[in-house]
This record gives sequence, C-alpha cells and structure tokens, in this order.
Amino acid sequence: MFFAIKRPLHHWMPGLTSLWLVACLFASSVQGDEPKTAPDFTSLPELMTISPASPIALPPITQPESPTMTWQHLDSVPIKNSFTDSHWTADPSNDARLEASCNDAPGNDASGIQPQQPQSTVTPIPTAPSMTGRFPVMPAMLQEDLPAPSPSILFGTGGVALLPDNNGPTQAASFGSGVGVDFYSEPLFEGGLLIRGTDAVLKIGGYVKTDFIYDFNPIDSPDTFITTEIPVGAPPRTNYRIHARQTRLSLDTRWRTGGETLKMYVEADFFSDGDRLRLRHAYGNVGEFTIGHTWTAFTDVAAAPRTLDFEGSVSSVNRRKALIRWKRILVPDHLSWSLSIEDALFVVETLPLVLGESRSPVPDLVTNLRYTNDWTSSQVAVLFREGGFQPLDQQTVRGDGWGVNLTSVVALIDEFQVYSQILVGDGIGSFRSLPDAVYDPSFGTITQPLFGWMVGCTVQWSEKYSSNFTYAENTLDTQVSGFANDVAETSYLAANLIWSPAKRVYAGVEYLYGTRQNADGASADANRLQFSIVCVLP
Repeated sequence: MFFAIKRPLHHWMPGLTSLWLVACLFASSVQGDEPKTAPDFTSLPELMTISPASPIALPPITQPESPTMTWQHLDSVPIKNSFTDSHWTADPSNDARLEASCNDAPGNDASGIQPQQPQSTVTPIPTAPSMTGRFPVMPAMLQEDLPAPSPSILFGTGGVALLPDNNGPTQAASFGSGVGVDFYSEPLFEGGLLIRGTDAVLKIGGYVKTDFIYDFNPIDSPDTFITTEIPVGAPPRTNYRIHARQTRLSLDTRWRTGGETLKMYVEADFFSDGDRLRLRHAYGNVGEFTIGHTWTAFTDVAAAPRTLDFEGSVSSVNRRKALIRWKRILVPDHLSWSLSIEDALFVVETLPLVLGESRSPVPDLVTNLRYTNDWTSSQVAVLFREGGFQPLDQQTVRGDGWGVNLTSVVALIDEFQVYSQILVGDGIGSFRSLPDAVYDPSFGTITQPLFGWMVGCTVQWSEKYSSNFTYAENTLDTQVSGFANDVAETSYLAANLIWSPAKRVYAGVEYLYGTRQNADGASADANRLQFSIVCVLP
C-alpha cells in the first residue's frame, strides 16, 4: 500500500534539520576517547598588545656591528644537534691548548667543541615590533665582537652537529700534532670556516704558500727538489724561482646516513702544467670503506718528513691513487688493518728503438697493519702488483712486483719526535719517480729491485719556532738494464727553521742538498736554499 506525501517540502524542513543536529551531536559524543582540554597558551612567545589610541613604546633597537656577517659566540648560544639532540659549546678550559695548537701546526685549529648540557637560559636581544597590534617579540642573534681564542664562523641555517667522529682515512697520528708544521694531513674538521645546511656541514680549508727558491747548482726541477733530475755532467749554472703552486684548497662535507657519518672530501693544488688546478684528493668515506682518489695504503702520512720542499725525501712513498679501501679497527684507538685495491701505473723503460707501451693488466693489491698509542705510531705496508710491456703488434710480456714499506714515528718527549722508514721491493720504482722495470727484446720485461731508507726528527723549540731534519737514500739495481745513464743511487738532505709570527702564519727557511749517481759511476750534486711563507685557513 502506497502513501502519497501531499505536503510541500518546506513544511518538513524544521523537523529534518532538528534530526540532523541530534545525529551530529550523538556522533561526536561517541567518537574518540581522548578528553578535550583547553589550549595551553603558556608556551607561546611573549605577546604585546598595542592600542591604537595609546602611544607606542618600542623596545630599544640593537644594531649589529657588521651588516654582512654575524658572529655567534659558542659560549653563549647553544647549538642544537639535530642528530643526537645534544648541545655543543666551546670549552673555555681549552683556550691555552687551542692557542698552542694553532701556532704549532696548520689546520689543527680545533675549536674545542665538547658536548655538555644545554644552558638553561639565553637572554634575547629584542627587535623593533611590527605595527600589527598584537605580535610576538622575536629574539635576534646575539651580537658580539669576534670571540677569542676559538671563534667559529657560522653560515647557513639549521643546527647540524660538527660530526667530529669521522676525521677520514688520511689523518695523521693524534700524538705530537703540535710538533712542527704538517703540510700532508687534512685539516681537522672541528672549528674553522664552516657552512651549515639543514642536514650537512661543509668546511672550507687550505692555505696559500709562496716559495722563493735559489739553486746554486744545475737541477732540472726548479719548483721541487727531485734528486733524480740532477743532470750529470751539465755545465755550472744557477737559478732563481718564485712560485705559489703548492697553494691548496679543500672542501670537506659531512652528513648522517643510516647512523653513520658520510664524508666527501675534495682537495686541489696548482702543481700541473701551466699552473692549472690539479686534483689531489677526491673520495668518499663511510664506515669502513673509502672510495675515490687519495693516499695509497702503501703510504704513511704520519711518517712523512715536514719539509718546506714539496717533493720530500727520496724514499718517502707520497703517492695518491684511485682506490677502493676497506679498513677494520681491531683495537679501538690502537690497532687497525686495511686492505686496498688500487690503480696501477706500471712504468717500463725500453731501448731507444723499441716501440710499444707499458701495460697494467691487474690493479695493485695493498694491505697495511697500523699501531698507534700516546707516544708512537708504526705501520707495515705490503704491496703486490703485476705489470708488463706490449711491443708493437705483439703480445704483452708480463712481470710481477712486490714491495714492503716499514715506517715509525716516536715522540721521545712532547716537543721532539723521531721518524724512520725502510722501503724495499721489486718493480716499485714508480712510487719514487723511477722505472718499475726494463724491457729487453732478448729477455723480456725485467723488474728492477729498489731499496731506500730515511731517518729524521722534528723539534718544537718554542711556541713559535720549530725545525725538521731529514736524510734519505735510494738505491735502484740497474744491472738488469745496462743503461749507463740510468739513476743508480740518490740521496736527500733537508734542514729547516720555521717561525710562526701569528696564528696560522708561517715563515721558514730550508737548506736542501742532493746527489745522483748513474749506473756507470758518474755523479753530480745540487744545493738549494728555499724560503717559504704560508697562510693557513682556520
């Protein structure tokens, strides 16, 4: 049975509206178990109400001293660590140590940043209120003079931590860091010129180095003291040279990923043809792995002599290569083991009329075991390689090579440390600007044995004066080649005095002496005097 609704729709609207309101109230009463509370206004910033009829009393305006740069004192303003929710502030107790460290070694301007509890209150400097009737008084950044002795220049936004737990794979030994002037190790990441993003920190490092060089005898490497470039039998000559090719620039970027600190490091200098920019380091490091272009695992940076001369001693393995390296910490802060697969550059010397090219069929395999404590550092590095020579339109003739590099640094006292090295191997001459092997059509590719050693010391005479003394020899077995003008022996002597007139500024003078002896017994020597001025970025 059907009923027809004969009343117009507007007669039903009041009743339908009432039913809809009742349904909404019922639904809101049964949804959600959380009690409704009144909003809390106690955590809101301080508010001011301005009546249009009353005069406006503005707080005093504090003008910054510089319109382009703001210095933030780490002792006054806690910096939020977005990764660990801790705070980092400068430790005033480290002031004396920081001053000495800055004066003693470049790049060691640690900012003394230590974790501590957040400060309870920070007094803000109010800014001028806007004319909106009701507004929050927003705190401005504290304006102060350059804080001493360990300021940090902060750019960008965000509260990213300094990430001090990862100083990369090429850091020098922690002991004796204030002895002498170190031009090999990377700048420490703490402190200095930092640019902070929302989730990463970039440090800009480097230095400007100008060298004034005078040669008393012939040498064919005017910018560096390479003893294999001493010409035998050349007529007497002198030479004067000024250059700034060792000037260096580095970018160190770090951020968190998967609980680890990822590091990306790029460094360049101007030691290339035409003073163009030259790649020194370009690698990434996370956890136990390093991939890119950096020091070979056959090198011990901590044992490198601290000379003003860019080349260094004749036995030092100061080579950088493209590599994939794995490093395992066996005993924290003491013992580590590294395994590295590295680019191989095999150098073969041939007879004048023999055409062909050197070949590197497999990468170098390098491993090292390193031990450090508070007063010493030692490393044993072993290298295995295979190289060859391919004559024109013929098969490659191969030869095997190996090498052992033993290095040690001992800090006898805080101001005096002794370093030493023994290098021995077969087919590793290219690590010291010499051939790895020779090719003779009658015998094939023959690797050349090499033996080298070095001893030296670094002395910190006072807060402003330091010295380095180095002596090294290198011997290459050239009997397998039979070339009369091949280098058979070289020696290297360096002694310097370095003065630091101001923080991160160094001026030094160095005497260099080298000898070269050929396979036929002919020899020559060279004397050089070098004066250098260095200004290091914080």
